[in-house]
Amino acid sequence: MTQGLGNFRSEHRFKRSAFVMTLLVLPFFVLLGFGLCMAAVVVKEPGMTPALRVASSLLGAGALALVVLIVRVRLPELRRVIRLYDGGIVYGAGRKQRELCWSDVAELRVSKAIVHHAHGLAQTPNAIYRLTLLDGSRFRVDQSFEDIDALGEAIEGGVSDALLPVMRDRLSRAERANYGTLELSASGISKGRRALRFEDLAGFQVDQGRVRLFMRGEPGPFFDVAYASLANARVLLRLIQEHERSPRPFEEKSGTLALHPRMRRRELQRAWLFGVLGALMSLAALVYAGVLVYLIAKRAGHVWGLDAVAERLPMFRDHSALRPLVA
Repeated sequence: MTQGLGNFRSEHRFKRSAFVMTLLVLPFFVLLGFGLCMAAVVVKEPGMTPALRVASSLLGAGALALVVLIVRVRLPELRRVIRLYDGGIVYGAGRKQRELCWSDVAELRVSKAIVHHAHGLAQTPNAIYRLTLLDGSRFRVDQSFEDIDALGEAIEGGVSDALLPVMRDRLSRAERANYGTLELSASGISKGRRALRFEDLAGFQVDQGRVRLFMRGEPGPFFDVAYASLANARVLLRLIQEHERSPRPFEEKSGTLALHPRMRRRELQRAWLFGVLGALMSLAALVYAGVLVYLIAKRAGHVWGLDAVAERLPMFRDHSALRPLVA
């Protein structure tokens, strides 16, 4: 299957922390779903109105549906593996694996940054590599995988090396090529109605997630765009470097890749959302545990008839050691 991809280089799995977090969340929703459904069916108190029964049933069904979704979608996703080869990757889980050559990729967009949370009290490395294949399908690799820096560098390098001859040939035939926010032609670079000819290009700089192109005689950048907004950014920069008349020293500083501003806002909103949900789940778990302890202390099962229901279950009826629990 992988003979056309060359030598095997490394294997990358989902981080164990993501798997552990999923397993920690799963039992909570199982208990919550069954508890709400049982409350809707078993509780006979006058205060348990039909509206409360319906609401309890719907909430319980929703929690159990979420459990099914996690088991059927999230857990198989966490089993995905990416095997890196010289000529491409093989990704998937079990028998559902797909071979991807670098030449199968039509477009690559890269976003990479350190996202800060809670006014800088915590930070999370964020790396996203979005690949669009020639058949129109899309594939994404992000920081959920182990050693994402090495994997992402290999992906961007392999895709760029495969695309460079193709884009160079298009440029030699005087065809325009779109690279996201910038376009490249045989005469120069353009963005909307603004154009910068190669003979006027004084060089370019990649710094802190921005790509800046300079014009002769101008102190500031002629174009200043986000690296994350460019498609096949490394191919574009290499072609510009090949065609610029008077090369300016290429400068690339630490933290060169960064999230597009809209992407950064979405990532921050998502981080805050998960933080709030985590806090609410922790609070709900504490309340749930407290209610259980209170009901056990007050022997509420005798009041609501739950002990009578449990006493008729085969597990308690057939095992004498468990009968004192419902006596």
